[in-house]
Amino acid sequence: MTTSELVAAVRAELGKLPTTNIVDIHDDDIVRESGYILQRINAEIPKRVPRSVLAVANQREYSVENTTLRVQAIIPDGDLPDDDRMKLGNYIVNEGNAGEDYMFPSLWAIKMMRHKRGLQPIWFEFNPIEKKLKIDPVPSTADAGSKIWYVSVESAGWTLAATPAEFAELVITGTTWKCMHIVFLRRSTEGGILREGGRVDYPASALKAFADEFKTQFFEDLELKRRIYSL
Repeated sequence: MTTSELVAAVRAELGKLPTTNIVDIHDDDIVRESGYILQRINAEIPKRVPRSVLAVANQREYSVENTTLRVQAIIPDGDLPDDDRMKLGNYIVNEGNAGEDYMFPSLWAIKMMRHKRGLQPIWFEFNPIEKKLKIDPVPSTADAGSKIWYVSVESAGWTLAATPAEFAELVITGTTWKCMHIVFLRRSTEGGILREGGRVDYPASALKAFADEFKTQFFEDLELKRRIYSL
């Protein structure tokens, strides 16, 4: 979706309000608010990427990719069957679904394999600010040089131009909500609608109701998209 397409679509929705014009909302406002909406969508519908760090003997803490927002799971290299090492993406499970331990191929099965082999469960702690991953048990000398795989939860990184077509309406709905709120604030502050001869009082409660309808619709649609695209 191009910037001009977004502006046209949002202005069409804002046209439901009396005399919504450039005085109420500027094109730059629309583009800026769409950026905030895209940030929300990127956060709610992230991508999950298999990444790894090299184990160092007796080292507990490791630096991860700067793009990592959360670490969802740790899968030691030795816990992956040889045939599946190139299919690590199959081990990515989604927190939004029921019981990630029981998703296939399940983390529960990995835990049981470790138990049968007399190995300790893997514990980890992730610091999202410092981008540091702590693991326990600490790698031994025998583990040095092996890969410690982790499931990295990262922003989808969608821009307006790169947003998939099936999300275009969601961006428009969210941007319209934010822009309606701006119109509400401006009219409330300035005392009404600008018309020939001066301003006419506008019921602020009615205008806010318009904005709230779009806000509710945005979050309902976002949740539906999150469920569909997190399967």
